[in-house]
Amino acid sequence: MKYMYKTEYAIKVIIYLGQKKEKVSSELIAKDTDIPRNYLLKVLSLLNTHKLVKVYMGAYGGYVLNKPIEQITLYEVVQATEVKLDMKHLIDIHHRYERVIQSFMDIEALVNEELAKVSMISLMK
Repeated sequence: MKYMYKTEYAIKVIIYLGQKKEKVSSELIAKDTDIPRNYLLKVLSLLNTHKLVKVYMGAYGGYVLNKPIEQITLYEVVQATEVKLDMKHLIDIHHRYERVIQSFMDIEALVNEELAKVSMISLMK
């Protein structure tokens, strides 16, 4: 399975913020994680939309995790950044390929199950 750069960046951001005790500016996150700032802002927006990070606006604003890193799973990060493949609609259209599509759906469910078992704090060690 190949993941997009934004997933790799999101993992870096979550681990980075998990090590911080206070809000951190996007400039500092970009510098410390070596993520281009423009791309970082897109990743932070996705993480905020999925309630993984909290945004504080203004001159003294920044980003923090929305919940303790011990409660964030790799599955949540991947779900926030990856395009979701909804193959269910294909079954109705292509009955001939129903078993193939069902196999992919089963594999996707297994991958998601395994990702949900991995806590982000375990990746910090």
